[in-house]
Amino acid sequence: MKKILRLQQMQLFLNGKKKFTVQDIMQELQISRSTALRYIADMEEIGIPFYSERGRHGGFLIASTYQLAPIRFSADEIKAMLFAISSMDVFQSTPFKQQFSLINDKLKQVLPKEEQTAYHKLQKHLAVRTIKQIHKTLYLDTLLQHTLNKQNIRLTLTTGKVYSLRPVALWYESGKWFVAGYAFNVNDLRVIRCDLIARCQIETNNLQVPDSLTLDDYHLGNVNTLRQPQKQLMFYIHIQNEGLEHFYSRAFTHIQVQKTKQGTILSAPYHEEEFEYVLDYINGFSRYLIDIEPAELKQQYCEMVKTRLHKLQVVGE
Repeated sequence: MKKILRLQQMQLFLNGKKKFTVQDIMQELQISRSTALRYIADMEEIGIPFYSERGRHGGFLIASTYQLAPIRFSADEIKAMLFAISSMDVFQSTPFKQQFSLINDKLKQVLPKEEQTAYHKLQKHLAVRTIKQIHKTLYLDTLLQHTLNKQNIRLTLTTGKVYSLRPVALWYESGKWFVAGYAFNVNDLRVIRCDLIARCQIETNNLQVPDSLTLDDYHLGNVNTLRQPQKQLMFYIHIQNEGLEHFYSRAFTHIQVQKTKQGTILSAPYHEEEFEYVLDYINGFSRYLIDIEPAELKQQYCEMVKTRLHKLQVVGE
């Protein structure tokens, strides 16, 4: 990274801080101690007011009068942001009320005319193509707000099922939005397709959380650890290594990958309500399948394939 970019990164890092250490800079920029000390000296030269404090808990104290200068973006940086925003076209729904097209138009106005022309040319030859959102989804903004506010909600699905849920994570994956959280009525993690939510409201009942769980500690990065092991089943799919391309094209974060001499084993926990989904997931690897465990799941998959083949034969007669 060029030195000027490093210094800009340091400025952003120091904004709002009252104190920092050499170790902070080394960790943030992934640089050596000697380089960090040189950059600190450079920052002082360009006008950031700070002074050193000696002692065991010492460091550099930043004057309370310091404010970061307005952030300016280069034309290339703005075009990179426009490109990132253009990839949002895959969404029919988002948790945000602002339209990405409006944000896109505002950013374009910042560019000089010649740079706008260059960006339009870029659009003709560069794009992100991925799975578009399949179903329009309601309540995304509400779900996000309740997740951030750590509020319990009651979800009624189009299937008629009702869940009392503490949502902890919301994400988009393989053309669908999902919300995950602790479902009080089953005392376990539930991952729910947001397009199947017919109604979302605040849960008014007083719900008890098991003493072993602190729900405020869960988030997108560790949501799968909310699964209660005693309530889970496991599947194991043994596939040829050629099937990994299909796996990574729609990889789910909770699925474990284990390489073997004969191929690759994909494994993950699931509960009974996800059974049909698991069968469809396995079917995506049909041409690469070596084995399925447990035996009961393998038998159910074979029965599903037979049923689908029979329907196809009947239609063709």
